[in-house]
Parts: sequence; structure tokens; C-alpha cells
Amino acid sequence: MLAPRAQLLSAALVALVLCGCASNAGSSGAGGRQGKQVSEQVRIIRGPQGSVTVLMPVTIEGRGPFTFALDTGASNSLVDTTVAEQVGLPTAGAQQAIGGVGGVERAMPVRISRWNSGPITFPPVTAFAAQLPTSRQGGAVRGNALRGLVGSDVWSRLGSFTLDYRSGTLTVNT
Repeated sequence: MLAPRAQLLSAALVALVLCGCASNAGSSGAGGRQGKQVSEQVRIIRGPQGSVTVLMPVTIEGRGPFTFALDTGASNSLVDTTVAEQVGLPTAGAQQAIGGVGGVERAMPVRISRWNSGPITFPPVTAFAAQLPTSRQGGAVRGNALRGLVGSDVWSRLGSFTLDYRSGTLTVNT
């Protein structure tokens, strides 16, 4: 059994080590340095019953920009079939069923190699190309033809980001 003074010293040492671990837990990069931040202006659209849609300009393979929604609730990113054809996105497999709030629809997996929203560069992904509704409610958001969704398959790979709803600023920590 340790003497009371040794126990106190041991407890202080453990607390010091734990504090050091906790202070480094949120850091990234070499030596605990934060990476750089890049920001882009987005449009915050407020709808009836408190709904909010975040729209962002997205350039795909050097073409665009197209209006996409930031959608952390979507497992996969989605691009309108017309945009996929216009940009010339290569298919990445057979057509498959995808599910969403609107039900189940057939979609073609497509490969997006280069895409971004202003200075925010997205990682290459296999997204789904499907016909987005244009005549139904939700197909256009206040005059902006919705051309796709940037989903959690992208946001989870970027690490962390913040969205300032007041200023309409999306900031990604790279």
C-alpha cells in the first residue's frame, strides 16, 4: 500500500497525463496543429413550418456551377441524370434501387473524380444519378433548380465542418 503522500503524487500524475490526452483529442495534423479552413457562401432557404434547405454551388469535372443541397441525412450523394449526362460522368456499375423520403427509385452509380464548391474540394466518390423531381414540390427551391445532393458519403470523409446559418457560411476544416 502506498503512503498517503505517494498516493496523492500518483493521482496528480495520472490527472496530468489525462489532461494532456484530453487537450490533444481535438487536434489534428502533425504536432497537434490544426489544418487550414476553407469557406464558401451558401444560400439558406427557410420554408414553411420551419423547414431549412442549404443550397450550394457545385462544379463537377470543371462544369457548372450547379445548385446542390447540403444533405447530411443522405447516405450517398446524388446528381441529376441530366447533369451526369451533360458532364459526361462515367457509370460505375449496374442500375440499382435507392431509397429516400420520396420512396424507392432506380439510379445509376456514376463516378465523380473532380468536384468542388468554390474553394472546398470534395473527395472523389461514386454517387448516384437519378431524375430529380422538377415539377413536384421540392424540385425547385425558390427558383433554383435542384441538381443534386452532397451527402454524408462526402461530409464524413472531409472530417469536420461548421455551418453558420446567420451568415450563410460553410467552413470545412482540412
